Amino acid sequence: MHNTESPAGASVAATRCAVPRPALLLGGAGLIPVIGLSTWILVLPDSNPPLTALIGYCATILAFLGGAEWGLAAPQGGTKGVLWRRFSLSVVPSLLGWLALLLQSRPAIAILLSGFVWTVVYDHRLGLVGDAPEWYPRLRWPLSLVMIACLIAVLSILEH
Repeated sequence: MHNTESPAGASVAATRCAVPRPALLLGGAGLIPVIGLSTWILVLPDSNPPLTALIGYCATILAFLGGAEWGLAAPQGGTKGVLWRRFSLSVVPSLLGWLALLLQSRPAIAILLSGFVWTVVYDHRLGLVGDAPEWYPRLRWPLSLVMIACLIAVLSILEH
């Protein structure tokens, strides 16, 4: 592939692959409530408000990720079967988040954890087959790993 220089001096290939700065900053900022609430829960494990807030926030983020997957599917086109599969799979995160809101804390966190693992693996696959921007998995993996680590830590201290 021929590397051409953009007006700003960056190569087109490097620009195409770079995670857009707004996505990187806003994605990172989206982890602040998760890290803060998880820390609060780990320090004061008997405090219910941060646990309720964490479950609600994570359910919201899962719904957002499902919406992002829907948005990635919309312009793709394809056969009726492919479209049904893509759109159907994009509602899974929202349904998992909603289910978590109906459950007690421990199973709710476990459902959310499984949802974040599922979405990052699915989004990685979308990137590999070209159904998501090249940079998308590079954004999603670190954000998801922090989210998953926080949920594992919280899950580990919840009573059985």
